[in-house]
Amino acid sequence: MARQLAIWAAVLFAIGLIAAAIAPQQQTAQAPAFPAPAPPGTAGPAVVEATLPSSQPVAATAGDIVRLRVAESTDQDAEVDGLGVRAPVGPGTTGVVEFVADSPGRWPVRLVPSGARIGTVEVQQ
Repeated sequence: MARQLAIWAAVLFAIGLIAAAIAPQQQTAQAPAFPAPAPPGTAGPAVVEATLPSSQPVAATAGDIVRLRVAESTDQDAEVDGLGVRAPVGPGTTGVVEFVADSPGRWPVRLVPSGARIGTVEVQQ
């Protein structure tokens, strides 16, 4: 009797492990990062717009809003490596990645899951 109970417990445990492995994972939505509104009478942040893929880097200054339009024929995500910015691209989507350039540096833009590099964003201080 104890042996049967142990076998049933092992079977139920294995079923639970398989169910947990194949269950869809919940993804938390990231809030868009937008700058605070500019005080009246002062100019707001500049908006830098570019179309990718491109061999030329997209130049921005820290504090600028960067808007990347991505032309892609397959459903993927465009991701700015190192900044945690990602947006869906492909047929049927607007294909726009928008973020505030708050960190100086050179950031590659890749397609996920293919990993193809489609451009670079250079942010100056």
